[in-house]
Amino acid sequence: MLNRFAFQRTVTFHMPLNVPAMIKKIIGSDSLRVMEMCKLEWKGSESFTITSKIHGMTVKTQPQDSDKIPVIKRLITEHVDLKKLLAAC
Repeated sequence: MLNRFAFQRTVTFHMPLNVPAMIKKIIGSDSLRVMEMCKLEWKGSESFTITSKIHGMTVKTQPQDSDKIPVIKRLITEHVDLKKLLAAC
């Protein structure tokens, strides 16, 4: 019997966005690419640890994209009727 072993897998998938079609059109996508890592580690004596974490998620705009954020705000302000959009929610 094995005293210790570890198994790791990485799964990449696309997660659909549950937002109105107008929002999908604005961001240019109807899904997000997600990479999840799962690790199973057997420590012996009937003890094991399972960890799962999001390794990477690709979206169009990241928090560090400080140059894009003002442009996005301006585009929304100029082209989106926020009152109408919020009333539809």
